Amino acid sequence: MTKNRGVLHFDHRHFFDLRIGWMRFAPYGIREIVISGLCLAATALALYTLHPLAVLFPALIFGWVLYFFRDPVRSIPEGETLVVSPADGLVVDIEDVEEKKFLNEPCVRVGIFLSVFDVHVNRSPITARVKGTRYTVGEFHHANSERARTENEANDVWLHNETMGLGLVLRQISGQAARRIVCTCKPEDMLQKGQKFGMIKFGSRTELYIPKARLDELKIKVRDRVKGGETVLAVVKGE
Repeated sequence: MTKNRGVLHFDHRHFFDLRIGWMRFAPYGIREIVISGLCLAATALALYTLHPLAVLFPALIFGWVLYFFRDPVRSIPEGETLVVSPADGLVVDIEDVEEKKFLNEPCVRVGIFLSVFDVHVNRSPITARVKGTRYTVGEFHHANSERARTENEANDVWLHNETMGLGLVLRQISGQAARRIVCTCKPEDMLQKGQKFGMIKFGSRTELYIPKARLDELKIKVRDRVKGGETVLAVVKGE
């Protein structure tokens, strides 16, 4: 694991499944799970001397930490032209914009807000090669605010499907509570559709930029709830 200007980068070859019973957890949250577990266990022991029922408070907090870092199995839709959601959450805006960092063309931007109760693992929307990434230092406004789009700490991932000649840009944006963006991919990495490549910890926003010229059909609308790697956001035109 390495740190690069605010973004944590993990070597995916060192990943392993962390499970407790039937529940699987994101490898990016192992540190938080272990540290919070030890601290809350010590707190529970101290509170037990005051009243046995007091241990319920740290137990509930630890239960929420486990719930936040859950990593459920997803069914990835087949079909090269199907673009899946890069994150769980609520679609809060769909807008026509000019993507100027990588694609330099008119795009449809799909903004997804992730509350602290959503799964926060990010997944690749298509099978693609990573053409570039760019981290931007920024503020920590509420992820669902207007200022978060342009002022918050963010990490851009430029994806390119060579078969279709299609480029997409995915943007991880930190929120008011989120203070760590995790990205496991680097330029020239190959990602399969639905493959996990990172997360944003504790409330965030994820944006996907789809070139308008290649967009065939949007499958979602504002206020829809989506699941990362599973919900089809759009159908794109083949080359």
